[in-house]
Amino acid sequence: MMLTLKEIAKAINSRLEKVLTDVPIQSNDISEGFERPCLYINFDTITSSDYIGNKRERVIQVIIYYFPANRYENEIELLETQEILEQAFSDSLLIREGFVVFPMEMSSIKVDGVLQFSFEIYTLEIKPNIEEENAEYMEELHINLKGD
Repeated sequence: MMLTLKEIAKAINSRLEKVLTDVPIQSNDISEGFERPCLYINFDTITSSDYIGNKRERVIQVIIYYFPANRYENEIELLETQEILEQAFSDSLLIREGFVVFPMEMSSIKVDGVLQFSFEIYTLEIKPNIEEENAEYMEELHINLKGD
């Protein structure tokens, strides 16, 4: 089974819920309004390539937006949150049993009082072969060996 973007989003949300326990994660479009403080996760750019041998490579740029409690007086809060996010995503991230990714290229920027923390996730998967999955396999093999 191929890794889904939904699984990646759930793993990121789970990590955020552990490190920023009092900060809700917005799942609605933030242009519709929100309460502060909150987090919003966006998969900004996703590149996907298929390779010979049934392989799929993806690079996913993740941006976590942190909206501080106070829109104008927030410098210390943003620095503390930035530190928490850097530590939280500096280690491996378990997506599902047997599939771990390592966030790369972490960066932070503050725009209009909002922290934008970003990183990339790189995946390389072997795509399932549908023909092999539906194939019937031999259950018994009878061999007659004659020795000379």
